[in-house]
Amino acid sequence: MKCASPCLKCLLSRAYQSLCLATNDAKRRREAMEAVTELIGKEFSKQAVPAVIGNKRERLIQKITGCKDYYSELKKRSNLEALKVLPTTEKYLEEEGNLKEKFRRACRISIAGNVIEFGVLGHDFTLEEPALEEFIETQKMGLDRLDEAYDFIKKEVKNILFLTDNAGEIVLDILLVKTLKEINPGVNVVVGVKSGPIMNDATMEDAKVSGMLEIADEVIETGSSSIGLNLEECSEEFIEKYYKSELIVAKGMGHYETMTEFIDELSCSVLFLFKAKCEPVAKHVGVEKGKGVALFIK
Repeated sequence: MKCASPCLKCLLSRAYQSLCLATNDAKRRREAMEAVTELIGKEFSKQAVPAVIGNKRERLIQKITGCKDYYSELKKRSNLEALKVLPTTEKYLEEEGNLKEKFRRACRISIAGNVIEFGVLGHDFTLEEPALEEFIETQKMGLDRLDEAYDFIKKEVKNILFLTDNAGEIVLDILLVKTLKEINPGVNVVVGVKSGPIMNDATMEDAKVSGMLEIADEVIETGSSSIGLNLEECSEEFIEKYYKSELIVAKGMGHYETMTEFIDELSCSVLFLFKAKCEPVAKHVGVEKGKGVALFIK
């Protein structure tokens, strides 16, 4: 997905938010914003990908401030809040007896978890339990290809690579991983997390806190701390799992932004799950902003 005009404002806004978390030094913030503005000015074009520029921006901020994990406290809070609502969402999921509908619920819960995002202009979230329950029950799906995905998982899949998005969100993803293994008891589900801190993306520490290590068949690091998926930076171990998979479940807008750039080169099917939290992504998918997206590409 290429940059649209509103992406420029968001890229700069998130830069300042990251800097406010990374340092209290006003002089360093100003110097960093000058450097980031220069970077974005050079990189921003109709051929650029928002997540790719965002990744360069965050790495520049890490370098200038000397702070690598400035979202750490927000990530901890997100995990704790998500763990609080996990029993309620799990009960909601288990109340559904039909396996196809249970899969649909699990995906909606996972998409609900995708509201856990900081710094997207015009997007606010809360993980207070009533709000999350209401979101799961009433959230409108702008694009829904879950029936096709279910049939494919049940009949044709032995290996699934599940690419996580954010801390907190990974807690609710546990329920979807469980459901995938219930749909196809012989399936092997490998969960991929980032190898280092990049904004609020999930890392191995978040996988441990969430309980994902006990649920997935394997949790591996991608070998990269890049927003979305950058295969050029990934480890050999991850690449091996990537090419072995018949299905990739890709969470979040970052994966959609980056993977749609090489979608024709993919060697397997993909299920994108996210909430369209900004206008450019919503327009690219063809849904209204704020709607849930379950895009299955076979």
